[in-house]
Amino acid sequence: MNDQRAPLLKSAADPKPLVVGQPWAYLPEPGTAAVEIRQAAQAFEPSPAYLAAREEAWQAKARAQGRNLWNGPIYTAEAIHVEGGRHVLEIGRGEYKDIVFKRAVGARYIEQTFGAAHVRRHMFTALLPMDGAGNGLLGVVGSLTIQQPGILDLVGGSLGADEFELSSLQSIKQFTLTEFEEETGVLVDHRHVELWSINHDGDCLFFVFRLTTELAELERSFRTNDELDRLVSVDLRSRASLKYAVSSDVNFIQSYMHMVDLKHV
Repeated sequence: MNDQRAPLLKSAADPKPLVVGQPWAYLPEPGTAAVEIRQAAQAFEPSPAYLAAREEAWQAKARAQGRNLWNGPIYTAEAIHVEGGRHVLEIGRGEYKDIVFKRAVGARYIEQTFGAAHVRRHMFTALLPMDGAGNGLLGVVGSLTIQQPGILDLVGGSLGADEFELSSLQSIKQFTLTEFEEETGVLVDHRHVELWSINHDGDCLFFVFRLTTELAELERSFRTNDELDRLVSVDLRSRASLKYAVSSDVNFIQSYMHMVDLKHV
């Protein structure tokens, strides 16, 4: 349950707090993104009450879907600040169960019941092919996910600590490309991919990398799978033109697209 308030657009020097109810987005000038990754100084230990409530939500989700759910370690965002002209992201660890719990009860409930530190801010990353005119390529969610099948979503994945070593912005970019190519069957030119935005939606930090390209060819090259049914080109600036329901992450991006200069798309 993400915060639905419209995000503030941040400049490079602005503070970027990771606080429930304070969504923001940062779009670096093309070619200027500088992010350093550091391990948080102290590992967080969740309370027994939180762990018990999280497990209850996890089991309820498994029963509702009629199958066992995958769990594993994830990277979490603990803090982000500007230092010496670059952004420093401090990371920790959590579990996929933390994501499911947040979706079940909401970040605000977790904050009020267990304390702000228990809002485990997972991170994910996505590749967004764009054509320079405000159109982007999104995926129609398939059946083999915990999301609602049939909605439009960004193509990417959560930053899983068992899938790659998060050590730099370049490592996030490489993971993003791997996820996109595995989920779509489409190979892209890595040289033309760069960080487009860093987003904090209230309980999650996510990265969007941009590939400026002709979208129709990518649509035609897509291979259907259990995670995505198809790729669809949409006008990200016009919600009225959409023929599909969209994920909260797409909705978040659309909420500030009218404020973005075309040089960023």
